[in-house]
Parts: sequence; C-alpha cells; structure tokens
Amino acid sequence: MDDGVHVGEALVVDDAMAHGPDMVATFAVVLGLMLVGRVLARLGIAGDRVADTLNRLAITVCFPAVILQHAPGLRLEPSLLLVPVIAWAVIAAGVVTGIVLHRRGLAIGPAVAVALGLGFGNTAFLGYTLVPALVGDAEAAAALRIAVVSDQLGSFIGVSTIGLLGVSLAGGGPRPGPAAMLRRILAFPPFIALVVGVSVMPATPPDVVAVPLVWLGRALLPTMAVALGLRLRLQVPAADRGPLVGVVVGKLVAMPALALLLALLLGLDGTARQVVVLQAGMPVMVTIGALLTFAGVAVELSAAMVALSTVASLLTLPAWAALLRVF
Repeated sequence: MDDGVHVGEALVVDDAMAHGPDMVATFAVVLGLMLVGRVLARLGIAGDRVADTLNRLAITVCFPAVILQHAPGLRLEPSLLLVPVIAWAVIAAGVVTGIVLHRRGLAIGPAVAVALGLGFGNTAFLGYTLVPALVGDAEAAAALRIAVVSDQLGSFIGVSTIGLLGVSLAGGGPRPGPAAMLRRILAFPPFIALVVGVSVMPATPPDVVAVPLVWLGRALLPTMAVALGLRLRLQVPAADRGPLVGVVVGKLVAMPALALLLALLLGLDGTARQVVVLQAGMPVMVTIGALLTFAGVAVELSAAMVALSTVASLLTLPAWAALLRVF
C-alpha cells in the first residue's frame, strides 16, 4: 500500500522509532518519568523554572534532531496533502467551540484556554514517540513521517498564528501582526530543521552527523515527560472544573472522532488515516499550557488540562488504536 511517503532506503532512523517501540513499555516510561518529575516538584528539588529549561532544550535541540532524522526524502503526494487539512479542521473546531462558549457567557480567559486546548495536541513531543508504537512495527517509520507532516504543517503553524493571537486577546496584550507571526515561524528551530531536512539534508548523512542526531532525538521523550511531571497540577477552582472536563473529553474523544469522520469522508486510508486520528487524540499541547500560563491566562485551568489529558490519554490512545484496526 502506498501511503504517500517515500524515503531513501538507507535513511538513518532511530532504531526505537523505526521499528516501533513496544506500546506498553512506551506508556510505562512516559508515566514513570512524569511521576519522577512530580516527585521532584513535591520535594522542592525542581519546579517550573527547571520545566521551562527542559522545554526549551527539547524545542531547540531534541525536537529538531528528530525531524532531521526523518525529514530527508519526504515527498508529499495528493493523499498525504489531506493530513494537514484534517489537522486544521481539528484546530478550527476547537476555535469555534471557544467562541460559542464565550458568547454564552464563559469568560474570555477560560474560553481561549478551551479553544486552544481542544485544537492543539501534543503532536510532536508525545506524538512522534507514541504514534509509531500505536500503529505497529510494520508501518512505524512511515507513520512517524506522516506525523511530522501533521505536526509541522498543522499544529506548529497554528500555534504560531492562532495560538499567539488567542493568548494575546485573552491576556490583553497587543495582537501580533502578520510580520511578527511570520518571523516567529521562520525562526522556530523545528521549522528550520524541517526546511533543512527536506532541502539540503542527505538521505544518508555521515556517521559524524547521524549518530549525534540519534542520541539527541532519544532525549526528547524523557526530557518532555519529566517537564510534564514538574508542571503536574490537579486542583482547579470550582468554576474551571466544567471547562476542564470538557477539554479533556473533547480532546481525547470528540476530536479524534471528528478526524476519523473527515478521513472517511475524504477517502484517506491506511497508515495516514490512523496517524491523523491518533494525532487528533493526543493530549493538550504543552506549549499551549506554557503560553497561557506565561500570559497569566486561566493559569490553573491551563496547567490542569495539560496534566489530566496527558494521564488520561494513556488509556484513550490505545483504545483509538484498537478501534482503527477495525476500519
């Protein structure tokens, strides 16, 4: 079956990702490292500042390393072009939901948090690791490359535009103009890595380049899992409990259901269908929680929806993977 992804046979790929890490083991590692982060925070050994440092390390170093491993040789075909279309449909659904709730009386801060929480999932930090595991060994490498397309052409550009605008509106700050948003996109390390990977990066880089990329890429999961644990918050004000439940259920159930419906209607099948649904069902994006918290927008709600959706996704993602085997 041709899923629209073509890569060089000699492409250097991290063994764990290329062969699809064991799903149960991956979830156990994620949960265990989150627990480590939570314990460190409770003991006062590390806190939000360390989490910020880990996030920055992952975004500027580990994340680009993963992209540089898998982007060379990537070629979009008509069937794969539907992948970011569905990602943007999920984003739009989240935005519409937030607007409707705000017009019905929900304060602007929680409404923006709901909109961005529903629209943007952890499609890179967790998606790049869990999607290959959930799809299975046979299609793991292809699934990862499709996940990169979904994330970079969907979530990343969306966060750099709609995400920034929403946070600015809720936080009372100036709206970023088109030039500012374009500069942010062009200067974002993962996006630079994607451009380099698909343009000048050789499909088979020399060992002096390939080996460091593999090791840096392997650091992505532990770095982000510990950072998630450090930020784990489970208590929110009573007024935020309804929006919190709505975001968690909506992000992990309604959004992947929407992606599956669109994939069926648009004729997207095989590995690409599985990937778009699983990416739509990833927990709330850590970057969204960080942006909202930094701007002082629905801080307790923002932190809680990231933490709870991440923990709950350890149950919902395998359920979606099992369901997708039926379609």
